[in-house]
Amino acid sequence: MTPLEALDELWQALRDHYPMLEYAGALDDEWAEALRPALRAAVDLDAAYPHLARLVARLNDYHTRLEYPGRPGPRPRAPVRLGWIDGGLAVRSATTPDGGPAPGEAVLRLDGVPAADAFAAALAAAHGATPWTRLRDACRRLEEGDAGSVLELETDSGRHRLVRPAQSPDPSPGPPSLTWAAEDIALLRVPAWGGMEAGAFVAHLDAVLEAARDCPHLIVDVRGNGGGSDALADACTGRFARRAVVASISFWRRAKTNLFERTVEVCEPRGPWRYTGRFAVLIDEGCASACEHFVSGMEAAGACLVGMPTSGACGWMQRIPLQSGATLVCSRSLPLHGQTASPQNGIPPHYQAPPTRDDLRYGVDTALQTATAWLRGGRPRPAAHGLTWPEPGPAAARLNETDHQHGEETT
Repeated sequence: MTPLEALDELWQALRDHYPMLEYAGALDDEWAEALRPALRAAVDLDAAYPHLARLVARLNDYHTRLEYPGRPGPRPRAPVRLGWIDGGLAVRSATTPDGGPAPGEAVLRLDGVPAADAFAAALAAAHGATPWTRLRDACRRLEEGDAGSVLELETDSGRHRLVRPAQSPDPSPGPPSLTWAAEDIALLRVPAWGGMEAGAFVAHLDAVLEAARDCPHLIVDVRGNGGGSDALADACTGRFARRAVVASISFWRRAKTNLFERTVEVCEPRGPWRYTGRFAVLIDEGCASACEHFVSGMEAAGACLVGMPTSGACGWMQRIPLQSGATLVCSRSLPLHGQTASPQNGIPPHYQAPPTRDDLRYGVDTALQTATAWLRGGRPRPAAHGLTWPEPGPAAARLNETDHQHGEETT
């Protein structure tokens, strides 16, 4: 098979199986036609595969990718996490010995290149459905490099030599855990919807929640949760839902047709009791797959969402072997989460709470503080994402009138 034939085969597979190319911006064959010059110049399939993979990446769908012989795997990351914060590149965290960069420091140069230039180049190649996801991915690309290589990082505090490990650690995400953000606020952290046998996960989750049963306020932190099992996510949502709620609606495309079948994933109340206090969920652009299913279900159950929009993508996956030797891993459905189609959008929070450099510098968790203020304040949850709270004083006295005008709901 020639590189051009491989392009035609891949594009036809996407046209036959991807839920909705038009939704991703591919209205006709323009994407494939734009790639033909590069494929004509490719000497063989090995040279063609990276071009074909970039075509699939244009969908910005974390459930859809091209696997092929020789495909590069994840590269080690330097012991620093970067972020685009307050309009510039900054250090979010670092696991370096004393003297390393501190959270909140501005990044001035990377390997001698001005930070703005290095970030612009990384962002041009970044992958993700939302602007926030692409910012996150661009930062990851700057952290990555060859095993044992050094990232020369210049920040406010000076120059730092950060050695990338020979192999990136792949730690277990760990089970759900409960801590106390304050005497009246329990904090449930769920790193992933999996990591242990399903029955053990649910039993552990229930035991953890038992300790928070009588707490008046509870926050579920799923920031960075990349997904796992929808059933395990529903097991958690069911402990908060006072009635059956819709967690996801999926439109499944019949292969090689323009016909769709709809499924509705309903989460039922579960357990001997349901949590009756006020609760919020902390989210960010690292929430993906089953975690978006969870966030959607919790919102329907009454949670206030705080943080940044989730990752956003089409749903489920199928593997389609290609004669070129590659395999197209392809989404199967277009999902709805809440009132918005989450692909290309993510699930937006009710209150955006991006960190600032000062927050990082002084160890302030912006999203946690915002959720805490909402829980204690007794205010209704905004029905429209992004509505701000009324100021204290006369405006607060007109809270009910304001809520009625803006369609807010009390939960």
